[in-house]
Amino acid sequence: MQLRDFKNYLNGQAFSILAGVFLFIALSCTSDGDESTTPKYGYIYISNTGSATVSVIDLNTKKVTKTIDLTEAAGAETGQSHFISVTKDGTYLWVGERQGSADGKVLVVDTDSDNVVKTFNVGASIGQHLSHDGKWLFSVSSRKGTVEEYEGESFDNVINVFDVEKQEWLGKINHGSAPHVLDTTLDSLTLWTTTAGGGALVSYDISGLPETIPQSPNKSINIFQQLKDRGDIDASVTSVTLHALAVHPNGRHVIVGSFDTGLTTGGGDVIVDTEEEIIVARVPGRPHNYDISPDNKYLLSGESNQPDCEEETYLGNHQHTGLTGPIVRLVDIDALSGATAKNDPSEEVDWSTIKISRTIDAGALGGTGGINHQAYDPTGDYIIVAASGAGSGDNGRVLIVKADDVTTLVENLEVGKVPHGVVSPGYGR
Repeated sequence: MQLRDFKNYLNGQAFSILAGVFLFIALSCTSDGDESTTPKYGYIYISNTGSATVSVIDLNTKKVTKTIDLTEAAGAETGQSHFISVTKDGTYLWVGERQGSADGKVLVVDTDSDNVVKTFNVGASIGQHLSHDGKWLFSVSSRKGTVEEYEGESFDNVINVFDVEKQEWLGKINHGSAPHVLDTTLDSLTLWTTTAGGGALVSYDISGLPETIPQSPNKSINIFQQLKDRGDIDASVTSVTLHALAVHPNGRHVIVGSFDTGLTTGGGDVIVDTEEEIIVARVPGRPHNYDISPDNKYLLSGESNQPDCEEETYLGNHQHTGLTGPIVRLVDIDALSGATAKNDPSEEVDWSTIKISRTIDAGALGGTGGINHQAYDPTGDYIIVAASGAGSGDNGRVLIVKADDVTTLVENLEVGKVPHGVVSPGYGR
């Protein structure tokens, strides 16, 4: 159980003194053991998609301690998956290389030696996700074609499924498109993703793993059509790519977002009630990626581009002005924490309270280019922002910002080119 999951668990459970004693004993025994068995929660891993490297940041020193170079194993310097994963004990890194090509593959890397210990010739793409219980890894593949060693099966637009502990490929979900992002519910029983340009939010029942790999979604919610029906999107718009996605820990609400070029209105952070299968709230914006704070109060919504007309008006109306940009928006979603599975959640939630609370002005703080991904560290003390360099071809930057004072820049680190995924052991965005 990762730290943020552990905190959520504590909110609803009362531990006896005896259980606390046992926990203290267990931790004492662990601290005296071999360092290799100690979870590496002090490290953050950054996927440098434009240089086939992974930067490792020690949050204790706020420095890049090493760079894992996967160029030789990848066979190229570009095409690394935007999302990567590190096992809960910090021992292994999972990363896709040569995404969107016939040479696409998934690598398993020993984080101590930096050696590739396993290679799966099953394709790669942008999306990858480690389930919250740490058991299953889901990795998107696109434009791979057929693979002879897998009996000529096609690996175009599929979601590969792996057993993390055994480091085994279990099979694939024939999804039909290559979504940017995936996420699981906190209980790791449901996988949520999108149909990419199809504009739909879909879920798969993964409770039967490893024996049963689902092939048909158990839910498909047409977000694009609902946005048009609500009048949020102009009738002339023909498609929307849902680029950002996060499952709220309450299990009922999923947040999806779009920043499509040319979408001058109707984009933003879209909150979906998955039981009613309807949009219940929308905050204008151009989100690239999401994370939710460990206390579930805030949605981090990072933007690669400058605000569109609708968002600019919204920011001005809510006193978020004078921004250099690009920005990370902290959206107050605290109201969702009480919105568990009720018959009529609209009576339980004041949707007007869901709005931008604060902003991180990455351009002003760190002189960055477009923001790619961002995430809280496991303690919730810091927000880690991965952004492209200010100039074309420049190395990327990672900004470490205080979570309780987002105007305070703790460190501005140089990493590899076009950094995206921000990952700690057992969790990544």
